Amino acid sequence: MVPPIHSDSTHPGLDPAELLRGCPQFTNTNKILVGFSGGLDSTVLLHLLADLRTQNLLQVPLTALHVNHGLQRAADDWQQHCAATCELLQIPIVIKKVAVDFTKNDSPEEAARVARYEAFAGMMDEGDLLLLAHHQDDQVETVLFRLIRGSGCKGLAGIPASRPCGRGTITRPMLGFRRSQLLHYAHHHQLQWIDDTSNYDERYDRNFLRSAVIPVVEERFPGLADNVARSAMLCRESDELLNELAALDLAKSIGTYRNRLNISSLQDMSEARQRNLLRYWVGGLQAEMECAAPGHVNLHRIVKEVIPAAPDGQPSVFWGRDAQRAGIRRFQNQLYLLKPMPTSPEEIIWNTAAPLELPFPLGSLHLILENESMAAPEQLQNLRVSFRKGGEQVKQANRPGRPLKKILQEFHVPPWLRESVPLLYTGPELVAIADLIICRTSFQNITETDFRIGWVRPELHCGY
Repeated sequence: MVPPIHSDSTHPGLDPAELLRGCPQFTNTNKILVGFSGGLDSTVLLHLLADLRTQNLLQVPLTALHVNHGLQRAADDWQQHCAATCELLQIPIVIKKVAVDFTKNDSPEEAARVARYEAFAGMMDEGDLLLLAHHQDDQVETVLFRLIRGSGCKGLAGIPASRPCGRGTITRPMLGFRRSQLLHYAHHHQLQWIDDTSNYDERYDRNFLRSAVIPVVEERFPGLADNVARSAMLCRESDELLNELAALDLAKSIGTYRNRLNISSLQDMSEARQRNLLRYWVGGLQAEMECAAPGHVNLHRIVKEVIPAAPDGQPSVFWGRDAQRAGIRRFQNQLYLLKPMPTSPEEIIWNTAAPLELPFPLGSLHLILENESMAAPEQLQNLRVSFRKGGEQVKQANRPGRPLKKILQEFHVPPWLRESVPLLYTGPELVAIADLIICRTSFQNITETDFRIGWVRPELHCGY
């Protein structure tokens, strides 16, 4: 168990004052949260913060956060250890149990990481500072792991010192320290921590790098950690410059809506610059659209297959799985970032006295009467909402009947949405095509100017 704090006992190179000097934002926040797994790294960080508080150098509220993934048999014992440690240090702790959801294509450690950060984001209030205990050895491991996987500048920038999370900010104040320094500090203060034996299982790639690769390389190249950290910093600078260039290109290329780009602007750029812009553009919409990021192969396909396609072509490239699936489509000289459209719903009976909510992302329908003081004619009080099946003919006043397909083309409805445009019927007669056209009917008491249909839809998801 962790002994009580004695502020007169410190270890040179890793002490509370050094931690405070590296993170002046500690004193400019509403509340400090600490991700506390009970392992060596987070135990040392929590002990350092407790020492700062004992010396009255840290006067903002301090709370530990423990996420119980439930993946190991000892998970509940670890939770109890963390609670006991915090009780001894007189630091409040918040414990969150999460269900880790992963498919056969996800590693358990990655799925647990995603669940953990989602839990952290949900527990942070506006202005909170969440401290995590990553150190320089973690940085080396991360950069080498991403290098092996073929990451670009953003990935090779490694673990960021800080980034937004939920309504607060994540900060990693120990990235400049080696694990050996943390271990020395822990032994010096007689700390006790959880030793997760799964961290030694070399079936996991990161564990293999940590135990079998990095020690051998570092023995030959003693400056490995510092050199990798410097390379990560240079990659971060390069990534920032690429983002600045992409922001300039986006300003020239953005279409009518945020999820559209003008192809003519893209065609003036090199392929590398196109990929850089696409990566930046999708990244800026990822959170809002809840979509995955395209990898290099998909970016290459977009540049080679979609952008240079014929003007009347409709190529597309999709990536991601399940709820995070998204893609790039081309239509009328524009690129669209969209999620796949769902299958058109079955017919719906609509009582027009109230708006009709259609399945996401088709929005809602509203009946708007020209004379708002009058009640809707009986034929319009209940409409049947259907969707295109093929062969529909549209009748309008003083015009011959025309195919529905032709009308949708005239109104520039994108091909992916044409099967989902609401068609409104009263009995067997088509009375309206969404908010596009009011049709001629056989009803003597209804004319094309008596009403209209409002169709409110999320353009970001429909592309129209």
